[in-house]
Amino acid sequence: MLERNCRELENVTLIRAAWDESGKLPIENPGAATWAFQVSDQYCGAGSAARVPAITIMEILELLGVDHIGLLNVTSKVLS
Repeated sequence: MLERNCRELENVTLIRAAWDESGKLPIENPGAATWAFQVSDQYCGAGSAARVPAITIMEILELLGVDHIGLLNVTSKVLS
């Protein structure tokens, strides 16, 4: 939905990645719906080949060639 809502906004860049360090994170539940994927740097499940990019805020700034972010939307869920 976010992609659809921002499609025509030239000053909006959507990045499907974030973490506190660079790398690739395994998807803990690859059989879940795409909106329900969970990633963790603690996960060691067998056979999880699907990985998603991890990128830091500083890398986002460098990637976009900017020195600040006007609005940052971070969706995060902590499971206990």
